[in-house]
Amino acid sequence: YLVPGAKRIGNFSRTDLISIKHEGKIYVLIQNTNDQVQGYECQIENGEGIKVEIPSNSLAVVILNI
Repeated sequence: YLVPGAKRIGNFSRTDLISIKHEGKIYVLIQNTNDQVQGYECQIENGEGIKVEIPSNSLAVVILNI
């Protein structure tokens, strides 16, 4: 469910990532359909970011304050 006013951002060629900006935060939804842990790096324009590991066959949400 997306709240009114939330905007999809980014230009990903990958189908396992969606990023949404709303009220000073960026929400990155990451789907890992692999049978092993998958590492991701979420980075915003000013260079700040976070590295995360997503468990196998799962969906995670990373929230970045901007």
